[in-house]
Amino acid sequence: MSTAGTITRRYEQLPDDDPPLLEWDDWPIVHEPFTAAVFVLALAATSLGAWTVTARLLWVFVADALIVLSFLRALLPATYRMGPQGVERTVFGRLHRIPWQTIRAVRIGDRGVFLLDTKRFSPVDALRAVFVPFGPYREAVLARLDYYLARRGESQW
Repeated sequence: MSTAGTITRRYEQLPDDDPPLLEWDDWPIVHEPFTAAVFVLALAATSLGAWTVTARLLWVFVADALIVLSFLRALLPATYRMGPQGVERTVFGRLHRIPWQTIRAVRIGDRGVFLLDTKRFSPVDALRAVFVPFGPYREAVLARLDYYLARRGESQW
């Protein structure tokens, strides 16, 4: 996790009228007991099913590897930041930035927001949208979305 000094240096000079940079960590397998329970149950059921059908340890490992890959987003810790540059997600030191200019629509959910690159939402858009969890900062995330998207000139996001 970055310190405030590192963040300020990376952004050089933050404008005075912008809200402060918001940073939080998200690790679903640790922070959400339901996600951890679903993962463990899925892994156990897959292992048992693969063993029952094939009776081969190799296929149990293959099936378990597929379950781990499907839960990869929940297994890896991520750091999110919202600031003047856009929304950033860092996983294992790899930074992925979504600039405010590329966000065309926002879909608000119970646990987070989907950032879309199209105006109209269709179910298939959820597959390529970027999900940003609220963590403990639901109101702060929504306030920053409102501020930065309104500043860009979008009246309704």
